Amino acid sequence: MIKYLLTLVAASAAVVMAGCAPVIDQRGFVEPQEGRDTLRPGAHTREDVLAVLGSPTTVAPFDGNTWVYMGSTTARTAFLEPKLLERRVLVVGFDGAGTLTGVEEVDPARAQAVTLVDRETPTAGRSLNFIEQIVGNIGRFNTPEDTP
Repeated sequence: MIKYLLTLVAASAAVVMAGCAPVIDQRGFVEPQEGRDTLRPGAHTREDVLAVLGSPTTVAPFDGNTWVYMGSTTARTAFLEPKLLERRVLVVGFDGAGTLTGVEEVDPARAQAVTLVDRETPTAGRSLNFIEQIVGNIGRFNTPEDTP
């Protein structure tokens, strides 16, 4: 009996410990193995960069010759907030002819926090509570004769 109890306790402890293991999550740009070391300014074009790095995360809004690759790695343990492990920003520049002019990794120390605006755009009409939504739908369903 004690043997089974110890087995049950050990299995329970293993399940609890597995639930506390951090989950690693990668989002955005993940640099491939061949990476940017193969890209040479003046020798490669936009198509070469697309072949090596893939599509950019974003293109600079006022300068189509600047591509930005962004990615981050986070770890989440159970129900806690995710912890940022790594953030990478890679800026790739081209000249007017589409030839690569440079590849630069932005230093994370230069990052600035951006405060998001939490305003909402008002919509026409009024807000309905849960009961009004349920009662308001009674009788609004199509019958088989109404459908084309």
